[in-house]
Amino acid sequence: MTKRLIAVGFCLLLLCSLPVFAAADELYPAPEPVEAGCYFEHRLATLSAEGAASLAEGELPAGVELVGENTEQGLDIWLRGTPSAAGVYNFIVDLNGSRTMFVLTVLPAAPIVDGGGTLECSVGDTVTLQVSAHNADGGAMSYQWFRAADAAGSGAVVVQGATGSSLTISPDREGSSWYYCSVSNSSAGMTATTQSGIFTVAVEMLKLAGLDVRQLPLRLEYTVGERVDGTGLVLNAVMTDATVRKVTDGYTLSPEFLQTVGEQTVTVSYHSLSTSFSVRVNEDEANIKGIGVLTLPDKTAYLVGESLAPEGLSIRVYTASGHHDVSEGLVCSPPLFKNAGEQTVTVEYCGRTCTFAVSVAARGEESLSVLQLPDKKVYLRGDTLETAGLVLKHVAADGAETELREGFRCEPMQLDTPGEQTIRATVGELSCSFTVTVLAEPEPSAAPSAQPSPQPSAVPAPTAAPAPPEPAHSLRGFVSWIAAAAAIAALAVLISWLLLTRQDRIGDWLDRRSERRNRR
Repeated sequence: MTKRLIAVGFCLLLLCSLPVFAAADELYPAPEPVEAGCYFEHRLATLSAEGAASLAEGELPAGVELVGENTEQGLDIWLRGTPSAAGVYNFIVDLNGSRTMFVLTVLPAAPIVDGGGTLECSVGDTVTLQVSAHNADGGAMSYQWFRAADAAGSGAVVVQGATGSSLTISPDREGSSWYYCSVSNSSAGMTATTQSGIFTVAVEMLKLAGLDVRQLPLRLEYTVGERVDGTGLVLNAVMTDATVRKVTDGYTLSPEFLQTVGEQTVTVSYHSLSTSFSVRVNEDEANIKGIGVLTLPDKTAYLVGESLAPEGLSIRVYTASGHHDVSEGLVCSPPLFKNAGEQTVTVEYCGRTCTFAVSVAARGEESLSVLQLPDKKVYLRGDTLETAGLVLKHVAADGAETELREGFRCEPMQLDTPGEQTIRATVGELSCSFTVTVLAEPEPSAAPSAQPSPQPSAVPAPTAAPAPPEPAHSLRGFVSWIAAAAAIAALAVLISWLLLTRQDRIGDWLDRRSERRNRR
């Protein structure tokens, strides 16, 4: 019995001692870096209720203290406070007689920066961008200005030498530009940076009242196909207040490339106004591979004794590097038409020739000629002719001229023969012709062209051609005759039937009429 009592007492003693063993010390992960000026708290350990903790070595950041807090689980040991200075702090805490080292990193306080917005000014004005900044830990602050590519701040580049809290600029052209300032706080070998808001500098459009050329560019003579060079060009920009500003850039030149031989006007545009100057464009004769008629003259039908009118005539000049169009410097022969009929006009340019045809009528004769070629002039073998854009000119016997855009017939319509093919257009008994190019296979694209390459066209003299006879309609007449005969037969049958079925009534009616006549 005594042994049993001893065993029970030992078990009770063991159970009473379990809470003491369960309250053993518990450590938590090291604290994360904290920013100076920001309140934080971090639990270092949990001890038994009878435990104790104290700072054994090192120092805590200013504004931070070691705090013990009793809970149901035991004694929680906390770091709490607002650190005021940046740095790396190493300290040892005595936890129930056990020395444990901790490290707390306090980062420099991020600068608080005020600044940004939109500033409006004019070209030549002086504008100052200003930011104000402070920090919570008193660290040394530095500044760097950037110029951005857009209002979002992307594509920024450093503004050299701009390392103060303000930036002064003097815009030299209108439009918008964007800036921002990066402010850094450095302390204890660490740096915290804050970017200011975006400054938008909006420079108003120049208020121009006039624009003229002050100094011509250095180069005024070119070879066809070359690009206009504006080097040396100076403009006078006259403002609304009568002041004159010298402009050396920011303008545009049109055309950019010179494709027309002869005297050519170059337009200079600057903001809403424009002015111009002239250059001379020469042909590169050695580079010419061939020429062809691009557009026919405005007049292609003449009377005997009239002179050629080349107005509207243009050719396309083909070179090794592409092509360009020419309407000046063309020599045409013959200059005077002495005989009636279709005549070929030869166009000479830089030693190359091409031809087109005109119709020459005796005075008082009716004629038909091509006034405008079709839009499509180049085909593949097997294509069908397209007459869109074709315009014919009809000259009546009294000299009256009429443009025909429809009502003519073209032959052939099916293009099956490669090479130059003549197309004849007919109106009544009059006809004229033009040529198209038929390719056996697609032509390789050697040079860019916005439209089919033109070919010389020929317009023959009017030739009488009888119109084809209208087809007979004998079958239709026979069918109509049969139908009429059938209708007459049906009507005769109907009348016979009425006579047979109504014979008695018809007899009575005749007798009554006879009696009436007798009475009279």
